[in-house]
Amino acid sequence: MTKSTNSRSIHPIVKLYRVSRSISTLMAGLVMLTVFYRDPNYYILAGLFVYVFIWPQVAFVIARNSKDPKNAELRNLLTDSLVLGGWTGLLHLNLWPSLTLMMAVAGMTMLTGGFRFLMKGLSAALFGYLVIAMIVGFGFSIDNNPLTAFASAAAIFLFSLMTNFIANNQTKVMIKMKKESRIQKERMEGLATKLAKYLSPQVYGSIFSGEKDVKVETYRKKLTVFFSDIEGFTALTESMESEELTSLLNTYLNEMSNIAIKYGGTIDKYIGDSIMIFFGDPTSKGVKQDAMACVSMALEMKKRMNELRAAWANQGISKPLKIRIGINTGFCTVGNFGSDDRLDYTIIGNQVNLASRLETNAETDEILISNETYMLIKDKIHCEKKDLIEVKGVAQPVQTYKVIDFNSKLDGAMMNIREVSTGLKLSVDFNPSKKGAVIAALKKIIADIE
Repeated sequence: MTKSTNSRSIHPIVKLYRVSRSISTLMAGLVMLTVFYRDPNYYILAGLFVYVFIWPQVAFVIARNSKDPKNAELRNLLTDSLVLGGWTGLLHLNLWPSLTLMMAVAGMTMLTGGFRFLMKGLSAALFGYLVIAMIVGFGFSIDNNPLTAFASAAAIFLFSLMTNFIANNQTKVMIKMKKESRIQKERMEGLATKLAKYLSPQVYGSIFSGEKDVKVETYRKKLTVFFSDIEGFTALTESMESEELTSLLNTYLNEMSNIAIKYGGTIDKYIGDSIMIFFGDPTSKGVKQDAMACVSMALEMKKRMNELRAAWANQGISKPLKIRIGINTGFCTVGNFGSDDRLDYTIIGNQVNLASRLETNAETDEILISNETYMLIKDKIHCEKKDLIEVKGVAQPVQTYKVIDFNSKLDGAMMNIREVSTGLKLSVDFNPSKKGAVIAALKKIIADIE
């Protein structure tokens, strides 16, 4: 709150209070001048002069120099109520003038602070009345003098006229503010919708819900990391026009992104035809469930890619586009990286690098996962054991597995075992029609080794 007296910088309640004080001052002045005309009591005249001409200036200075002008004005309101109550004591509770003054108190407090301030204002007025009455004596009278009655009626009419004017003006202001608020809300919603396209839905939701602060902040967390790319995409760029290539790439990224969102993945970034996604932050269903969601997403992406290949073939793209996918689970550093002016929500660490290496080592149309991910999903998803790979930053060779499909979608005829280790390379097909031959071959191999 500034100390400027410019009406644009004054709190609305403060402005309303000053208007209501002006109304109450006019009412009190009209009534008290009438009383003074009939009974020239110079104490009343002096009090009226102080209240009308001096007190408003003092109250304004108090509010202007206060750290919180709004609260200062409301305290001044109680002082006004106290003074008006004291005047009823000076009038010996003369009915019509006293009712008029109490109406000024009620109007001033209700207009400014509602029922709560009405009670405070009336309490202050009662206290002022009791203090003065104890000095000048208690009394009660009904003055039927036409001049007093006319002055009281005129004051009440003025009060009603002004309060209705204020109420009407406030209604117009509220309607205008509501309209401006709606326009501003629509504008902000439009802007938020545009910004949402640059953020993963989970990140967007956590920021706009207030769950996460937009500041440089990182932490360690166990995540499942996904990398994929299109095999031979670089060569394809040399044989296609840029417009066709852009359309194809956008279609591919859009389809894969929809699947990622469906399974709750946080889309980290697009790097040309490559996609980086992770599960476990900012929202997580648990490490095991996150790994299951990631591998399930990869299987659906692979299936959708088969459908896209057929559609692209009909558009004249003869080269079949196939993807490679790598998935790993492990502790990563996740959060906002960058500066105070520009941030990037992403993940880093050896486990991220491992996921990228798995994608690089995957064969065409293959989903290659690490042993850590395999241990989390093996109960529901069938995998084949593959070669060990060496990864920079990882001390021991990493065991890899090829994802086949959900166990529920495979029958015995499709199940097989593939085992590769030093001095051994074994592949077993559990086709029922060949089961006898498989058993005989295994027995012979064991016997030869022994």
